[in-house]
Amino acid sequence: MAVPSFSGTTAVMAPLSDRQPVVPSEGFDPAHSRGEAAMKTRMLMYSPLLLLLMTSESLSGGASHGGRSAFTLLARTPDHWTVEYTPGVFSRLPVSISGQTYQSFGIDAASSMTAAGAPQLPVEVLTLGIPWGSKLQAALVDPVYEDQAGVLVAPCPAYTIDEKRQTTASFMVDNATYSQDRFLPLQPLVVDQPFTLRQQRVSTIRIAPYLYNPSSRLLRRLVKGRLEIALVRDGSIGEEEISSNGAKGPDPWFEDMYKSLLWNYQEAKSWRGEAPLRATSDPTRDWFTAGQKYHRIPVAADGWYRLTLQDLSTAGATTADLSTLQLFHRGKEIPVLVLGDSTIGFYGLRNHGDSTYDDFYTDTSAFWLTAGSREGLRYVPSSTAPGGTPTAIHASLATIHREENTDYYEGTGESEITRNGLTPGEGWVWEYYYPGTSLTHTFMLDSIDAGQGMAAVRVRMYGTTLHAITPDHRAQIWINDSLAGEIGFDGREGVIFSSSVPGSWLVTGANRLRIASIPTANGINQFYLDWFEIDYPRVLRAVNGQITFTLDPRDPTRALVTGLPNPNVKVADISTGRLIQSFVVGGDSITGFSVTFDDTASSSRTYAVFVQGSELPASIKSGKAFADLRANATGADYIIVTHGDFLAPAQSLASERRSFNGVRTAVADVQDIYDEFNYGHPSAHAIKAYLKNAYATWPSPAPAYLLLLGDASWDSHRYMKSSTRVNYVPAYGVPAGDNWYGCFDAADSLISSLFIGRVCVQ
Repeated sequence: MAVPSFSGTTAVMAPLSDRQPVVPSEGFDPAHSRGEAAMKTRMLMYSPLLLLLMTSESLSGGASHGGRSAFTLLARTPDHWTVEYTPGVFSRLPVSISGQTYQSFGIDAASSMTAAGAPQLPVEVLTLGIPWGSKLQAALVDPVYEDQAGVLVAPCPAYTIDEKRQTTASFMVDNATYSQDRFLPLQPLVVDQPFTLRQQRVSTIRIAPYLYNPSSRLLRRLVKGRLEIALVRDGSIGEEEISSNGAKGPDPWFEDMYKSLLWNYQEAKSWRGEAPLRATSDPTRDWFTAGQKYHRIPVAADGWYRLTLQDLSTAGATTADLSTLQLFHRGKEIPVLVLGDSTIGFYGLRNHGDSTYDDFYTDTSAFWLTAGSREGLRYVPSSTAPGGTPTAIHASLATIHREENTDYYEGTGESEITRNGLTPGEGWVWEYYYPGTSLTHTFMLDSIDAGQGMAAVRVRMYGTTLHAITPDHRAQIWINDSLAGEIGFDGREGVIFSSSVPGSWLVTGANRLRIASIPTANGINQFYLDWFEIDYPRVLRAVNGQITFTLDPRDPTRALVTGLPNPNVKVADISTGRLIQSFVVGGDSITGFSVTFDDTASSSRTYAVFVQGSELPASIKSGKAFADLRANATGADYIIVTHGDFLAPAQSLASERRSFNGVRTAVADVQDIYDEFNYGHPSAHAIKAYLKNAYATWPSPAPAYLLLLGDASWDSHRYMKSSTRVNYVPAYGVPAGDNWYGCFDAADSLISSLFIGRVCVQ
């Protein structure tokens, strides 16, 4: 697979000016956007809005291929249009396929309504602005055709992507389609679902000016016809819910777009408005105080951490009154433990991701320390001894997770591979399996409670091929040469094999998990391994002076933890924020120390046991005041989102745009966006949340231009050896694209309400 990053310069769709300002600055070299890489065009760099413009006819400026307007208004009532449709003659080019000469409509059929391999016929598009809460119904009436016999119409090309991610078109005739004795397309007129372009609701009518019978080779050209178009309510929203255009104000930077796109531009202006914003909670905003200083603490591994007074002083954090220190993680305050020497301790978690074990962008969490206006949350001492005879516990169920990411599965087939959005099963892959494949993975276990209880194995796999015979895939799972079980699954779906196995199957040290793909009746059979997990009974023995474990509800319990290097023990219930104070320390410096404590739990409890000196050192960063990027008193027409390394040239460019183009500008450091819209964690969704807030709440007119200043990579972790680029400003999806950032209509993921460009500097 190719290097998962892209370079070159993506031009803004509707540039403010042909003038290109030169902004010299260290770390920003315009040469990075020139050369061969800049000449390569990627499919996803074309906005769907631009493609729509290429195929739309406009009363204000568009002309048909015959040199005159294709659509002429004959009659109009409040809920109806009668339109004369007079398509022009489309040019054709000869194409040689398998020794025969076909006629190709070429670029005129770029928006064909047929699939790859079927005859590719041109399409014309009539685009209308419509009132909110309505949709269109349309019919072609009294069509007049002329026929041409003996024409071989070329098929729609299929597109393939090579290892360098370059796209190639190839013509392959679908014999089943070309043997049909009927005219195609079967639906010569299609009314698409309405979409939202900023303040305007829009609907498109796609019309086929040619029909073709592939069996008889008869090409039928539409000479003229009449479109009867009705405007009907769709019940999606009431008129009283729409904010008027007057209240929202003009939309100057998109006015030319409306004129070019809409056949009924003047009429549609009166229908502009916006759907009401639904009041929703914003947890990424509610936790911080604008203007207050916060110190970021990155955490890359689970465990108990410490901060010293010297750490705080070096970072510029206050040490005058430690009682007001507050620690936040993902918007929630978490308790800290302040020891007698003023050392501050807390339990930190790595970034485990939202939907998968490994986050797409980073494994490092962000914790935030600040001096608040009140006392911070602390671990509460708990010394109450439970009544009754406690159940002795010397082991608990531990889980190991094993996952390697060696390849990225983008989907199956051209339509999925080129889709800028998630496809079934998309994500990082460990290994691919084919019929007869058998692969073994080694995993290490320590401190097994030998012979006690059961263990469990879970394996996540995903099928990537589909066949009519069930099952498509079959896999056997082996643990140390013992068969844990077999699973069959169909098609393109994910499964998690889960089975209980005797704990005696496992050994302290190296163990083996083997997955074998069993041949099925399907010749094409592929699935991949995502990850596997092992639950096993583990003795409560500390490693490097720490241990974290979970006990099931039990009333009461007595836990014994061994393997501690010194007697200065702390026991914290991190589930409830309690500091257990009633415990007994045993052992010595030769055999090691142990601790025994009693507790009562009506629900599962997770404990952290550690000795002083074993805490992981926390790295605290210099403080920053959150500026509250959601608020902007003047608004902006032109937004630049960039990385801190390019902040100075971004500011210079914004100044140039203000003075030369007369636009309002805003520049945002992508890290500030992460901090205020995703608790400090990198995410394309955080960038979109910032842009959506700016579009919806800043003073009118809403932002129209977005420039992303910085290169992107969809392999932030650099799993692949060929990955070298820094993910300065993320793109969305794999393959990567930026159009998604401006798609604010939840029902439409293609039409952007922003003109978007990127300068891919490294």
